[in-house]
Amino acid sequence: GEGPSSPPQEVFVGEAVPTAAPRNVAVHGTTATQLDVTWEPPPLESQNGDIQGYKIYFWEAQRRNLTERVKTLFLAENGVKLKNLT
Repeated sequence: GEGPSSPPQEVFVGEAVPTAAPRNVAVHGTTATQLDVTWEPPPLESQNGDIQGYKIYFWEAQRRNLTERVKTLFLAENGVKLKNLT
């Protein structure tokens, strides 16, 4: 028959969200319509597994509504060039 439930157990499965942000984030305007964004991964001890990628959110002020303004990029590398921002 059924017995009493076991108490919950906390288990680490090998990967989790990093507990620190990327380091040395830099944004440089290279032209009137391009930004270069670079960064380094979080410290190794706070990565909590393999980092699958990075999300970058940026705002297009010229758009009419919030849904059109906020853009998201998902990147596996440590830098990106955002072009044609007008």
